Amino acid sequence: MKIWCKSVSLCLLLCVLTGCWDQILLKDVRLILNTGLDEGTQENLRTTFVVVDKKSKPRLVAAEGNTPRDTRVNLAKELTRAPDTSKNRLVAIGDKMAKNKLGDILDVFYRDPKSALSAKIVIVDGKANDFLANEHKHKPDLIVNLDRQVISAEKITIVPNINLQSVLKFIHDPGQDIVLPYMGPGHSGSRVKGVALFSNQVLSGFLSDSESPIYLLLAGQMGETATFSVKTEKNTNKVGSLLTLRVYKAHSQMKLAIVDQQVQVNIQLTMKAQVEEYPQEHQFDESNVKKLNAFISAELTEDARQVIQKLQKMNCDALGIGRRLIAFHHDYWKTSNWDEVYPGIKIEPHVTVKLTRPGIIN
Repeated sequence: MKIWCKSVSLCLLLCVLTGCWDQILLKDVRLILNTGLDEGTQENLRTTFVVVDKKSKPRLVAAEGNTPRDTRVNLAKELTRAPDTSKNRLVAIGDKMAKNKLGDILDVFYRDPKSALSAKIVIVDGKANDFLANEHKHKPDLIVNLDRQVISAEKITIVPNINLQSVLKFIHDPGQDIVLPYMGPGHSGSRVKGVALFSNQVLSGFLSDSESPIYLLLAGQMGETATFSVKTEKNTNKVGSLLTLRVYKAHSQMKLAIVDQQVQVNIQLTMKAQVEEYPQEHQFDESNVKKLNAFISAELTEDARQVIQKLQKMNCDALGIGRRLIAFHHDYWKTSNWDEVYPGIKIEPHVTVKLTRPGIIN
């Protein structure tokens, strides 16, 4: 009797349950896995799409229009099935296009309920169309994996961990400027070249891949590890003259004060590191380690000063100093023009390196 009652109840439930009424079958769409945004030929926009379906290899299709949404509409006119951006993995923006406000460029992604907000976003050297075409030429089957190249650079602290969703908070935050991965063509495909700096949502400059790690550590955005090579002999790049260290732990602390209506910032960065390569020294005694700690700390402190000077020159508050002013010195923030004040404030970095692992050669 109980089994019969359960069977009847199950049948009734099956009758009232709905199916997947909003399903979209792969056979009915053309998936877009990468998107490139450029200025068009007639003061409009040009969007390059990496299109794929379950049977075909990735291919590039470009469309122009007056707005990003307009380019998607024009793309649909060239495809046999409706384009679908729900699996988009990378948004590449040409450096000229990035001279426009980033919020205006990306607005279409936030208004589309099917947008893949986890997609990585990068600025490219030159046109995004040329960048994607060059990558497709060298790696036609692997062009869809460009986002993995960005993720790899995040892990070794060359670019920040950022995507379409996380960049939105910076677009609407007056106290911190945007920093995005910067990519360009390499010898056999694309390569990560560093980071792109923004001032008020507009591209203002770049940090190279040798400068961006020190910025990310100052900002407290370390990935899994970070690597630095420090010259032990001046004016030479000969083999064996560099000490390579791998940072496995870092802590950054910022102190901000206003003295006589002048903003003063002190950043203390402490790093624990392992010696990865140093042919000149095979044995590390205590006195030798102390000398190396002091030498490397001084060298990286100077590198940090140069990076900060570059940030101020580009008027890019990438360290979020304005955000701290809003939180702790709001009266000063309301009465000052931060765009004019920021390039001239005093920012003093102090880097302390502790070599705690000399390597297994000992």
